[in-house]
Amino acid sequence: MNGTFSHQKAMAKEEERRNRMDISPAISKNAGKSSLWPLWAYALGLMVMPDNLALSGQLAGQLGIFAPLILAAGVLVYFSYASSCVNLSAILSNAGGQRFGNHTNLANWLVYYPLVVRILAAVLLSTGLTVSSGFVFNEVFVYWFPNFAFAFMLLAGLVGLQLLGNAYRKKVQIIFVGTVLLGLAALIVMGLIGSLFRDMPQPSAEQPMALSGLFLPLLLFIGFDMAILQKGNPPGSSSAIRKSLKSGIAVFAVVMIFWSMTAVLHVDGQRLAGSSIAHLIIAREIGGQAGRLIMGLMIIAGTCAALNALFESVAGLTITLSQHRRLPQMRWLPQAMVLGMAAVAAALMANGLAGEDLLEVLIRAVLLLWLGQYGLVTVLLLLQTTQASGPKNHWSHKPSLFQLVIAAIVTFGTIFVLVLTDDQPMLIVGIMILSVLAMLVFGGINRLGLIRLK
Repeated sequence: MNGTFSHQKAMAKEEERRNRMDISPAISKNAGKSSLWPLWAYALGLMVMPDNLALSGQLAGQLGIFAPLILAAGVLVYFSYASSCVNLSAILSNAGGQRFGNHTNLANWLVYYPLVVRILAAVLLSTGLTVSSGFVFNEVFVYWFPNFAFAFMLLAGLVGLQLLGNAYRKKVQIIFVGTVLLGLAALIVMGLIGSLFRDMPQPSAEQPMALSGLFLPLLLFIGFDMAILQKGNPPGSSSAIRKSLKSGIAVFAVVMIFWSMTAVLHVDGQRLAGSSIAHLIIAREIGGQAGRLIMGLMIIAGTCAALNALFESVAGLTITLSQHRRLPQMRWLPQAMVLGMAAVAAALMANGLAGEDLLEVLIRAVLLLWLGQYGLVTVLLLLQTTQASGPKNHWSHKPSLFQLVIAAIVTFGTIFVLVLTDDQPMLIVGIMILSVLAMLVFGGINRLGLIRLK
């Protein structure tokens, strides 16, 4: 009898520990080395998208030799984000409870922020990236194939990928991300070797460093948190996941540092800073036609990596919110979300939004909103840390007070500067306000208990 009682007491303590850390048995067993590659693949999914390859080239042109230093500073900020965002599952599952003390209301509305932002990102990036990939496929690989036909086929294929098993999607995501990283490595090696046999390009004119260039590198690492909640896996926030996220950010930063260094060795900075196809220019200057082919393959693979990760992330968040009765508990809801996003993107493509300046502004606004999510999570943890009373020991990991303060200042300072220096600041502000209102509506409905369906 005593043995049974002791066993039950031990089981109760273990259950309490899991509830505090929000780690299910599956995660605690599988969050080790076996899950490292899928975690990296989803964490890097948005980072390796073609827009980031172009942005890194533009930053190399703007910042020159200072680009590696700014990128390194951005990595330190994202390390703090990674330590904060591993608690995302705790926020999603316990916002209505007492875990956040006096700040439960903020957590209650914050649970829908990641979903709203990722849906917007999935729709807008599906519209832009697939069409860009279609043009690249047409101009680099098969001249006679219609670019819009390729764009629609690519989007349909990525939606179909969501119908496959979880193991297949993980393997395909690893292939997508690996293709981009291997392509970057090949171009970097070719560029560094080639620079030994040629002179550095002479700058055409003195170019002042733009203020926005000091903050834009933070946008390169957005999306690492998509690895935390994946469809088919329960949420978790173990130290192994945190370390994997940080290592993924660090690896991508190192690649980007070498990529920017290689860029300035081959292309004039002013030419890169003002180009929206800086990545294609760099690849052509490094490897000629072979460089164009490598970059063309990287653009298509990067598009697939970004969109597959976004679809997976939206589906995973939908499942998690449904399990915690913050969305209707419908078995087909995740698939319906993916099909709905793809249908909206296809409609926007058919109406000619791709290639328009408006789409670029919308994408910039959504990326800033995503950055704002990291800021809000940081503020929530900061408030919970500084409150006089309330629960203190429910986090799997929490950064120090100094880290949280610095991360919050940098985050909202970056958003302010990038909005202020944008060509369409009022439009971006309007989009951000509408998105926050959508989040508040979801939070208000949830607060009233109208969507907590059994």
